[in-house]
Amino acid sequence: MVVDVVQDAKMVFANVTIVVHANVIVNHVLTKTQAVDQHNYNLFIREENDYHDDDNEIDDPEINLKQEKYATWLYVLLLFISLYILFYLTLMTLHSQTITISPITQNRFEELYHDYGETLSCPCSTISVSHKNFISNNIKFHPICSSIFVSKEWIEALYLINASDYGPTDFRATAKSQFQLLADLCSISKGTVSQAEKDFNTDEFITIHLLSQEQVQSEVNVAMNTIKSSISTQIISFLNYIRVYVRANVIISALNTNIMFSTYVPYVQYQITQYIYLSITSTVYSDMSIYSSSVDTMMCGSQNPITPTGFFPERNTTKIFERTAWANPARNSTLVNGFFTACTSLEALLPSQFDCLYNIQCIQLFINHFPSLDHFNINWTNSTLPSEQSNMTVYKRFFDLFIEDWSTKVNYLKYFNECSPLSCSYTITDQRDISYALTTFISLYGGLIIIFRLIAPMLIKFFWKLKNCLTHRNVHIVFQNVHPKKFVKSLKQLNLFKNIEKRSEEDIKHQRMITRIYLLLLAGSFLILLLFTSLETEIITITESNPSFTTYNYLQKSYSNTLRCPCSMTTIPYKELMTLSPTLHQICSSDFITDQWIQILQKAFDFNVEDWRNRAYSQFQLLSNLCKLAKNTIDDAVQRFRLQSLFVSSILSESEYNTQINTTLDQFFQSTIRSFASLINITSLLTQVDQYYMVATKPEWTAYLEDFLKPKISTNNQSLEVIFNSRGIRYVNLSSVNCICVTISSCQTPVAIYEMDNIWNDRISTYILYIVPGAIASCSTFSSLMFSQLLCLYSHTEFSHSNGLYKK
Repeated sequence: MVVDVVQDAKMVFANVTIVVHANVIVNHVLTKTQAVDQHNYNLFIREENDYHDDDNEIDDPEINLKQEKYATWLYVLLLFISLYILFYLTLMTLHSQTITISPITQNRFEELYHDYGETLSCPCSTISVSHKNFISNNIKFHPICSSIFVSKEWIEALYLINASDYGPTDFRATAKSQFQLLADLCSISKGTVSQAEKDFNTDEFITIHLLSQEQVQSEVNVAMNTIKSSISTQIISFLNYIRVYVRANVIISALNTNIMFSTYVPYVQYQITQYIYLSITSTVYSDMSIYSSSVDTMMCGSQNPITPTGFFPERNTTKIFERTAWANPARNSTLVNGFFTACTSLEALLPSQFDCLYNIQCIQLFINHFPSLDHFNINWTNSTLPSEQSNMTVYKRFFDLFIEDWSTKVNYLKYFNECSPLSCSYTITDQRDISYALTTFISLYGGLIIIFRLIAPMLIKFFWKLKNCLTHRNVHIVFQNVHPKKFVKSLKQLNLFKNIEKRSEEDIKHQRMITRIYLLLLAGSFLILLLFTSLETEIITITESNPSFTTYNYLQKSYSNTLRCPCSMTTIPYKELMTLSPTLHQICSSDFITDQWIQILQKAFDFNVEDWRNRAYSQFQLLSNLCKLAKNTIDDAVQRFRLQSLFVSSILSESEYNTQINTTLDQFFQSTIRSFASLINITSLLTQVDQYYMVATKPEWTAYLEDFLKPKISTNNQSLEVIFNSRGIRYVNLSSVNCICVTISSCQTPVAIYEMDNIWNDRISTYILYIVPGAIASCSTFSSLMFSQLLCLYSHTEFSHSNGLYKK
């Protein structure tokens, strides 16, 4: 019985034991399952070897679990935020990349320039290329310059031994000289253009980087336009200066077109007479043979009379006043269309349009009046000018150097080969791709996990304590917990290498030391990475489309060293950038060069050639012409300068722009002044060397006897011999000649106003009435004006004194 009870008891205990073990197993499984579930959302659950080593805090599993769960959520949130920021910054930040292409062909360069023209750079292996290697000029002159009308045979056939007998208005008197001048003007134009072309071909085209075809053509056009403008301005200025010089000094023409010598019996004197224009009324004084003219006359010494020319009947008279006068041709006259007569052949040729040379009937007039032309064995119909007739004068054609077309062609392939770029580089700016963002994130992921795993629990614990303190109104505890000493203590107690099996004081101290070393190395790594990142330079190109002037100024101040603004127009005419307003000397805008003042001087009358009243008219007339010539020269130079262009690939800063413009303007001013000054030097030299005879005349059409011109009449009055003595300058007291112009070109003496007791007493009682301040007499009217200072014009007293010497 007892045995049965014991056995039943063993069976009961055995069952109990089985139940207990089953319950333990079930609880263990449930615990593991809960642990597994907790790991699904809790990244900060303690491991088996983890423990809580802060003695000041209560170790509540439930609170710890909540803090771990909140830390996990914060960790995930921070991770996603950092991921978003990283991807956004990486993908949205522009990235510049320089790409180099080698080798380079012309087609490849054109493709790259089309796609990346703003940043494309192709350094040339040869930076200077001679123009002749890739530039060719095709120059077409007017047909007149290659026609028979400028040939030696044609010009010699126009020579007539008795040409002056026909009078100045007849074309036979000046035809040879006019066509000779035309041939010379053509020759000068061709020679000037040829020399300019040679100089241009020997110049170097500086090209550091390979330019596009449009840029090369634009630069070449600017250079050629500058050369054309320069040579045209210089040559026409020289021509105008020569015209003023000849007229002012009354240089005698051998064709008897502006001065004629004549003798009169019984006084056997010679007379020098200026030709006049329009009808005149002349009166001969029996004693001096002095002619006076009516108010409608035009003198070659002061004006520039021009009339149509033709073939007129020969004058059967020897009367000087009839042969020296010319008038407009009658209506039924035989005219040579497009040609004129004037005081000199040059003045007659310049307004000509040679219309006659386009017409075979008009050319027949030449054949009828110049017998030598009839011996030409040519077809005159084929000799007429082939181009269409135009209204351009010889002056305008000479201004254009007789050029009808001047085209400049650039062989871009030769330029490309001369430049010979080895490679081209261009910069592209785009956004990073997703692979770069992923690579960056993966490289930073490890560091971000460590930082966030450290920060998240600390922030949760801090806010947990803050919440508890606020709930219990223990605010002072919060500030106590965030005290710097508390924070330092927490860092000292931080242990990232906990091990439950090693919890001795020595082990914990060792683990915390390892934690500090770990954090120190981590912080050092981050600092090094940050240092290298901050020192790394990355080029970021920012493009501002169509910037305003205000925007450009701001960018220039902020990024002056790297700012580059390509111009949409590489060539900008100067007329779009500036206006030039030259100011001449005040004399050129004063009343002393007006017609009213000059007419007053024209009325001066005295029989002494050296009297200032006889010189004043011609000098002030010359001064007026020089002012006009200077103004026209400057205006023409300014106009042509403003037609030139400023070549810029990128916009210049204000200082660079001002420097370049000022340098260009200074060169322009100096070249214009030097060019005008050289005209004075050249004509002065030619005058001294060739010793032209220049008549010192009054504005009437008669001249006065000079001791430097000696007539010698034969005994039977059948011939006249004129001896030209060397010209000189007298002393102001008229005692003798103090300087000979042949030997000293700078001869000069003061000028005075003289008074004579009796004008018919052969100047015996001549004395000085007044010496004009600053007025100088020299070898010619021109040199006299050049040496003069015109001081009396600056002094009211002196001017009033001299003004009283004229009759109004």
